[in-house]
Amino acid sequence: MNQPAIEIQGLNVRFLTNTALDIDELIVNSGEYVVIMGPNGAGKTTLLKVCLGLHKKNSGSVKILGVNIDELNFTGLVKLRRKIGFTPQILPSRSQMPITTREVIQIGRAAKSGLLKKLTAEDNFVVEKWIRELGLSNIANRPFNLLSGGEQRKVMIARTMAQEPELLLLDEPTVNLDLGWRERIMNTLDELHKKTGISILFVSHEVETITDRCNRIILIENGKVVAMGNAPQVFTPNRIESLYGTKGNIIQHKGRYIMMPEFDATDIEQFKRERNNV
Repeated sequence: MNQPAIEIQGLNVRFLTNTALDIDELIVNSGEYVVIMGPNGAGKTTLLKVCLGLHKKNSGSVKILGVNIDELNFTGLVKLRRKIGFTPQILPSRSQMPITTREVIQIGRAAKSGLLKKLTAEDNFVVEKWIRELGLSNIANRPFNLLSGGEQRKVMIARTMAQEPELLLLDEPTVNLDLGWRERIMNTLDELHKKTGISILFVSHEVETITDRCNRIILIENGKVVAMGNAPQVFTPNRIESLYGTKGNIIQHKGRYIMMPEFDATDIEQFKRERNNV
């Protein structure tokens, strides 16, 4: 049996006197597509940083790809990160540096081969492969800073995949994107998982980003795992009200989910009157 991609036991992370994470157990199996969800400030991004060795923990065990990160020196941590593809929530600033889409993806490949090494023919083959796979050929020579937000996010995913990682960590990859680009990004991730079987831990606060490819949803609130399962199991009406301060329900349609507020009879009648007055 393959070792888990992520295995966390007894994790505690504090900022001064405030507890950011308090997780008894969290496991992402090899090849799993897991979505971490929860309200803002729940500790989702902190969890990713802990997995990358970018944030110190106060106690607990964190194993990534079978390796205990506490046992790694700086060199060992660098080698482990080469096996982890990370797409951050915050995109690079729109500087005037004339770097192209292809060059951004080449940076990802250099992270695997070595930053000071010249890319080989094999490296460039992998770069071109991911340009094709993610449909970026028509913008491969365009300046990265002139791309739209959605295009930039696809480029960052291609940069990540050029590393040929064993584990993919994504922090809100669809945040602030319109509906069309959100769907393109989700379709891209679904296809990546389908074709490569890569382990994915995907942080989101949008129920609409959950697709059929997702094996599990893990809900975090105040740094704790409070629920695990599929969307209807995790987002019960009581839990929706507790998390978001409003009553609501999960609606499923063709394998996708929508979180809808709960309307009472007064709301419906008012909506009808407003519609009739238009």
